[in-house]
Amino acid sequence: MSSTTDYAGERSYKRARLELDSRSASHGDAGITPHETFWYEDGNVILVASNSTTGCRIHRSVLSSNSEVFKDMFQLADPSGESYSGCPVVRLPDTPAELDIVVRVMYQPLSIPCLASKETPAHIHEVYAMMRAGKKYQIPPLYEEAQRRIINTCEFDSRAWERSRSFLATSSPAIEPLVGESHYIVIVQLCRAYGLNQCLPWALYACCSWYVSPETLVYGIELPGGTNVMLSKEDLVNCIRVKEKIHILQTHTIYTLLDWTHACGCHDRLEADILDGDTRSFWFSMTPLGAGAMDVYEAHLKGLGLCTSGIQSVLDILRQHLTKVSERLPMLLGLS
Repeated sequence: MSSTTDYAGERSYKRARLELDSRSASHGDAGITPHETFWYEDGNVILVASNSTTGCRIHRSVLSSNSEVFKDMFQLADPSGESYSGCPVVRLPDTPAELDIVVRVMYQPLSIPCLASKETPAHIHEVYAMMRAGKKYQIPPLYEEAQRRIINTCEFDSRAWERSRSFLATSSPAIEPLVGESHYIVIVQLCRAYGLNQCLPWALYACCSWYVSPETLVYGIELPGGTNVMLSKEDLVNCIRVKEKIHILQTHTIYTLLDWTHACGCHDRLEADILDGDTRSFWFSMTPLGAGAMDVYEAHLKGLGLCTSGIQSVLDILRQHLTKVSERLPMLLGLS
């Protein structure tokens, strides 16, 4: 069953220590399925995620030494509560993915590829679990790595479009892109929840791009395990509005290009391309602000057969447009 993330009700990590499940099974054995990896016979506590019967039998000492929250949690636990084979059971409100990554980082950190190597792209559901569980239980290796990857992916740079396409070819993505760029919806929510405001302009702009379908923009995406992550109503409205505002600026630039004249007759080729039904979408799709934007424009103009001076003249107009949009982006998104 899907569960919708509500960050407005996110509990502070100090309150997390009180979130032991109030349901307990007298003194008898609970129905627990041992975790295939994290089940140690000498373990003295069994952790079970929300809506799950799989238990991780591990050691209180390991949990307490890695997390003050777990340390306090065990001090508050009811010793007469639920048990399995004589071992206390603690039910957590976290998703199975969040519990798995917490236990894994304490026992087998190298089994998490994105923690074993900073060059390995992380899947968005890993970043989501690392940030939420890491912050909640105050485990720095988790939330610091998640934060680093979000910043590397989305830290706003109003001049990013000036970088060449070769910049992209020499760097691995910190977060593995999803089809349709929908991972940016998750990034927006994490930025909102954990104060990564410097990443919001780019993450919200990416949600506005034509790659993200209207359906995904409205209803969000479902992560492995069933958690559904959506934009807030405010961010959804801002995305819809900013699309219109950017298209207005883009239309003004298109008019400038249609009025542009050049001695060698390049104008006719450019005008025909802008108005042609097959290539019109190139000019009227969402303004590209990422690295390689100018490379794409230049390659397209060369393909039209424009002369060298004509290409440079048109690129100057496009640079002015990209500068205007990128510098105004935070304001257009209501972030400044």
